[in-house]
Amino acid sequence: MPTAEIESIESEERRIEESMLEEGLLNANILMVDDDPVLVKIIGAQLRAIGHRNFNSVSDPYVAYEYIVRNPPDLILLDLVMPGLNGFDILKLIRENSAIQHLPVVMLTSSTDAETKLEALGKGVTDFLPKPIDSSELILRIRNLLTVKAYQDRLAYYDPLTGLPNRLLYMDRLDWAMKNAKRNRTQIAVLDIGVDHFRKINESLGPGAGDKLLKALAQRLLDCVRQTDVVSHVGGEELWRSISRLGGDEFSILLTSLATADNAGYVALRILQAMEQPFWVNDQELFISVSIGIAIYPVDGESPDVILQHASSATDQVKKLGRANYQFFSESLHKDSRRQLSLEMDLHKALERNELVLHFQPQIDQTRNRVVGAEALIRWQHPVLGTLAPDKFIPLAEKMGLILPIGDWVLKEVCRVAALCQSLALTEIEFSINISAHQFLLDSLAENIHQYLEEHALPSALLTVELTESVLVKDVETTAAILTQLRDVGVKVSIDDFGTGYSSLSYLQQFPVDELKVDRSFLTGLSQYKNAEAIVSSIIRLAKDLGLKIVAEGVETEQQLSFLRAKECSIIQGYYYAKPLEAEALIAFIKTFNRVL
Repeated sequence: MPTAEIESIESEERRIEESMLEEGLLNANILMVDDDPVLVKIIGAQLRAIGHRNFNSVSDPYVAYEYIVRNPPDLILLDLVMPGLNGFDILKLIRENSAIQHLPVVMLTSSTDAETKLEALGKGVTDFLPKPIDSSELILRIRNLLTVKAYQDRLAYYDPLTGLPNRLLYMDRLDWAMKNAKRNRTQIAVLDIGVDHFRKINESLGPGAGDKLLKALAQRLLDCVRQTDVVSHVGGEELWRSISRLGGDEFSILLTSLATADNAGYVALRILQAMEQPFWVNDQELFISVSIGIAIYPVDGESPDVILQHASSATDQVKKLGRANYQFFSESLHKDSRRQLSLEMDLHKALERNELVLHFQPQIDQTRNRVVGAEALIRWQHPVLGTLAPDKFIPLAEKMGLILPIGDWVLKEVCRVAALCQSLALTEIEFSINISAHQFLLDSLAENIHQYLEEHALPSALLTVELTESVLVKDVETTAAILTQLRDVGVKVSIDDFGTGYSSLSYLQQFPVDELKVDRSFLTGLSQYKNAEAIVSSIIRLAKDLGLKIVAEGVETEQQLSFLRAKECSIIQGYYYAKPLEAEALIAFIKTFNRVL
């Protein structure tokens, strides 16, 4: 039952937390700095009697500070009056040392006047206890201070939501495990685990439900590791420390003393299988999947940061390949990740460095044998990689949130080139521009287009906006409203790659569309598939029946051209006539082709 699963998780969390707290208190390193050997002996005996296992003492105040620096304890019992250095002198040294200044210090003194107490508090003492010492009171103060310190450490080193070690503690644990593996010549593995589509889950169910899901997932991961027999030393606190929530929906599992690297894959497989069972969140059944990347020490790196980074890179690759799977890190994968990161950094600067350019592929009217238009196609002139096609960086721009400034730049640049053509008396040349889904949904799209056209005194009919079918059908009501705004501005609308997406004829009735573009894949198929001719013929006939302009793109052969001519598809775009050209080369091509003097 869902409620039972939740109760089990919370009960396990409480049990482990209480056990770890009590174990931590009894193992706490208590140092007493006092030159009274009798008092030291009495307090040591009393602490050991209630289970404390780690009590040490130093009688020489000059030795005490150096001892504390070398072996920082969890709590210091510090006598005020000692020969040479007094307690205040040692306290001052402790508070001035950033490495140990956080340590709790209980001052022991026979001076009970208010002035001494105020001076002690002013110098940073944590607690103050008068002599003669009431042993029961001292033990109570010690346990209270150690409990407070334990909770402060927990806040610093543990994730407050799941109770798992956070990144800071996990990295320390990973560093220790790697050093131990190096000494013993063994392998360890790091599994990086990300919840697939967690943002969507969080948005649909709310952040409170997302937190409950992460808590339940943490428990299920613990169960998966506990039930495997390929990992050594997984039980109790050791098991708890082997799993971390690094942040958000990212978890990591440390597997030590592996016999073979394949055992890490076995654990990953168990985790994937465990995700086949539903989670219950707010009495609602929920199925999720995870993507897992695996890095092995020492094969995949020799530092905690590198191993964790490589495991994360492998996770990213799993997500690119479809999610809900696991993958081991490889050096080729690492090179791809570094290349991707470098590309992201370069793309941020591409606009300001004027590295983006437009190429234009001419559109020819077969019936008149004239260039009548051109499609604007963006290119990135990368300083190292050379000219990159849009499929190499546009998806990256969308992911990075750069698609809107890039799209805006394309609009302005197309208008500039169109104005240049107008000034050279090439007045009949129309320009097509591809609009991304993000740009299409921009409230100011129609207004921006109108502004840029007006700035160059261009007739709006010279511009055609190309949209894919997938963009059109996402939200029919919103799409209709935006297309109406574009129609009011006077620009034309073309459906790009028609027939390759949803191919719903109903939207041709609903939306104000001016043009259909036959996708190149159908033309390529003319020589390969029998039904390709029928499909292209149907699209051309449909466009004619609806009174729409039809453009065939990707035309490369005489056979394709002859077929389209026979079907009365007059506007042709493709390598048969010209490849995409820079603006100056486009103008030269138009003048030559149209015999403009």
